[in-house]
Amino acid sequence: MASVNVTNIAVLDNPCAYTDPFKFEITFECVRQLSSDLEWKVTYVGSAESEKADQILDSILVGPVPMGVNRFVFEAPAPDQTKIPKEDLLGVTVVLLSCLYREKEFIRIGYYVNNEYDDPNAVYENDKKAVTEGEEMDIEGSEGEEEEEEEEEEEEVEPKDQEGDPSSSSDASVKKEENEAEKEKEKEKENDDSNGNEKTTEEGKMAKKTENAVPIPKDFDIKKVKRHVLQDKPRVTRFSIDWDDDDEAEPVTN
Repeated sequence: MASVNVTNIAVLDNPCAYTDPFKFEITFECVRQLSSDLEWKVTYVGSAESEKADQILDSILVGPVPMGVNRFVFEAPAPDQTKIPKEDLLGVTVVLLSCLYREKEFIRIGYYVNNEYDDPNAVYENDKKAVTEGEEMDIEGSEGEEEEEEEEEEEEVEPKDQEGDPSSSSDASVKKEENEAEKEKEKEKENDDSNGNEKTTEEGKMAKKTENAVPIPKDFDIKKVKRHVLQDKPRVTRFSIDWDDDDEAEPVTN
C-alpha cells in the first residue's frame, strides 16, 4: 500500500504565454509517518525524437510531511527554447510531473501541452513553392514507376523468346521469387531500424503520438506563443516501491 496518494492536481493560469512559469496546485494524502522528504519534479519533453531535448524545469523537496491531507503550489520556470529543435517549438508535446521518495519514483502524471503561435498577421513560407516541389517529386516518382513497369514487361518477354528451352522459364520464375524474398527482407530491416530509434520511456510513448508538422513563422517571436496544458486528460503511471518505514509507522485511522 502506498504511503502517499495524490488526490488532485490543478493547472493554474492556464492557458498562458509560453514564457510564463508552470503552476501546479497539488493535493495529496499521507497515510503514514514519513522519515524523509518527498521530491517533486517537472520535466518538459522538448522533442519526440530524442531524450536529449528533455528539460528538468525544477525539482523541490517537500517535508517534513505531516500525516493527513496536504496541499501546495509547485511553480516551475518555462523551458529554454534554445535547447529545443526549432521544428518542435510549436504543436503538441508533453510535460511530466513526478514524485519520488528516497530517490524512488512512485507516481508520474503526464499532460499534453499545445503550443500555438498567437499572431494572425504572421508570415509563413510560400506554400506554392512547397506544392511545386511536391509535384516534381510526384513526376519523378511516376517516371520511376514507368521504368519499373518496362523492366517487368521485358522480364515477361524473355521466356517467350526461348520457348524451345524449358529451363529458361524455370530460371526466370526462380529469379522472380528470389527478388521478392529480397524485397521482403529489406522491408523487415527498415521496420526494425525505425523501431529501434523510438524512445522507450513512458514519456517517449506519449510524445510519439504528438508528432506534427506545424509551420514556423519567418519572424518567429517566442513571446507570441501561447501555451495550453490539456489538464482534463492526464496520463497517470504508478510505480510500486518499498516504503522503508512502513513497519514502524502506524496507519491512519478515522
